[in-house]
Amino acid sequence: LGGVMFEIGDLVRFKKAGVVTIMRRRPSKKLGVIFDIHREAYRCYSGDMDDRIFVKWLGTDIEEVMPEFYLEKVA
Repeated sequence: LGGVMFEIGDLVRFKKAGVVTIMRRRPSKKLGVIFDIHREAYRCYSGDMDDRIFVKWLGTDIEEVMPEFYLEKVA
């Protein structure tokens, strides 16, 4: 995978594929902004370390913490 490196302030959305994102994805969570990152907080099945991402979902009061592999950057 090589790991996507997110930065604070990046706009993100859930990846379109994957069973994990299907469980978390909601219509109100279309676009989020990263407000904090804890680097190398999770060990993936591949053995790589992934970041813990703190997202504020725009247009909502929802803040969520999740592994980086749930998300993709919005161009």
